[in-house]
Amino acid sequence: MASHEECATALGEMSMAFQELENRLLELFASVTDKDDPMAGLIIGSQLSFCKLCDTVEALCRHRTKDEEVIGEISAIVKKCAVLEGQRNTYIHSYYASGFFGDGLEVFARSKHKIKSGKGFSSVCDSHEPAELRDLAFDIDTEARRIKEFLKWLREDGIIPPEPPESPFL
Repeated sequence: MASHEECATALGEMSMAFQELENRLLELFASVTDKDDPMAGLIIGSQLSFCKLCDTVEALCRHRTKDEEVIGEISAIVKKCAVLEGQRNTYIHSYYASGFFGDGLEVFARSKHKIKSGKGFSSVCDSHEPAELRDLAFDIDTEARRIKEFLKWLREDGIIPPEPPESPFL
């Protein structure tokens, strides 16, 4: 069993990594939306759900270039982001059952309630280890770095402006 503090810390680290990923996608969205005014893209993109942001970034990249390598990379990024969001949501939208065991408060299970079409309501409970959250945070951070490198590539190829957009959000 993990201490409540270990669990909360790992959950926070994963959440922060996901926000970095979302901000990188927002930067990419802003860069491909309007080359002359990336702030317009930041304003619009900040109102989109993560899923819609991913889909729209891919569509805009396809619009801006016909380079199959670039299109392949953005498609792979968007696909990986969707997987990571699903994994993140499983943790974020769960309940962490805890109790006092030994010296302090410990988390002993993660519980998720679901309604599945044709199957009704189910409650899933499994063990919880902060290491799983840290591993997910690492994977999310890796994808954020991949997007940063993708942005650099697009800038070098002249697909987006050479300078990153200035924004308090990024």
